[in-house]
Amino acid sequence: MMQHQLLLVLLLASALSDCPTRGFPPLLPPKYSDGAPSRTTYHKRLQKYFPHVNPRIPRMGRDVVRVVTHNANYQRDLWKTGDNRKRIKADLEVLQASVVVLREVPKPAEAYLSKTGDVESRNEIVKPTGPLWDVLKALEYGDFHFGSCMKASFGTLIASRIPFKHVDFMKLDAIHGITFVSLLFGRHHVGLFDAKIANDIHDLIVRSYIKEKIKLYKLDYYIVAAEMPGKVRLPIIPFRSAFDALGWPHPAFTSWRDMESDHIFVAKNAEVHLLGAYLYLSFASDHLPVLADFCVPGAEPVTHFHRFPKGTLLLGIFAVLFLTLITGFGMYYWIRSKLDPL
Repeated sequence: MMQHQLLLVLLLASALSDCPTRGFPPLLPPKYSDGAPSRTTYHKRLQKYFPHVNPRIPRMGRDVVRVVTHNANYQRDLWKTGDNRKRIKADLEVLQASVVVLREVPKPAEAYLSKTGDVESRNEIVKPTGPLWDVLKALEYGDFHFGSCMKASFGTLIASRIPFKHVDFMKLDAIHGITFVSLLFGRHHVGLFDAKIANDIHDLIVRSYIKEKIKLYKLDYYIVAAEMPGKVRLPIIPFRSAFDALGWPHPAFTSWRDMESDHIFVAKNAEVHLLGAYLYLSFASDHLPVLADFCVPGAEPVTHFHRFPKGTLLLGIFAVLFLTLITGFGMYYWIRSKLDPL
């Protein structure tokens, strides 16, 4: 059983603004560029298991901080065709996250092991999304396990547009001042050990949160905020794997039955405004990403995710060169006409 736990503290602004909860234009999933099967081919089958999956995630707006958890799965995609980093990059570019939590990132910290055995920086998963990260920091946290194939241990990678600040535990710098604290942690688990999972979460919450008398809300794949104050009682959730939903009865080693998605748990006081939680339809990994949008006054919308397509960039360069050439010839003949009156 794999368990990666993350403790993250969001330092948010004090006054709540009227964050929009509807009216966002739809955000369509990306089209992977490496020949992956069409999303629409499997969407109906996925709907059978995941009727709440919304392929149209709201776009990011002003005063919104989005937390996304994604399973890197360290080398395989859902079709077992190889390295899944390109698809994870495509997901992150579309999801426009303020904070990304990547699961199953291999250790050592400097290495990301691909199917071919190549070693690349773990930051390559996030870095190609470009200047979206004002500050990139990483933390490996929680319990690590040894993979049966690569013989490598795995941890959790955190990346954020909001600068990190290390104190007793990881904190995010406040946006326009620090007035209250909201605790958040994510969990990645696999298997039928519902009772064990519930006990582990309960112990973690008791150690970290109950002493501070903060109510806990669980944002699970039902897309509800279920209050869990005091002693935690988790419902027995019928997890289904994405592999099962797509019709493969015997998943490969990169997936396990009876698992569905990462969960985001939020411990918060009454002032925190949750806009919504979503389960994202993605085939980049065998876990489906979970998103949570929070209203944070002063947070700027993420507008620098999407780069110009290469064709558009080349066309722009050609246009600039052409205009420069025309201007140069014009100046040449104008100067020549002034010097030669005949």
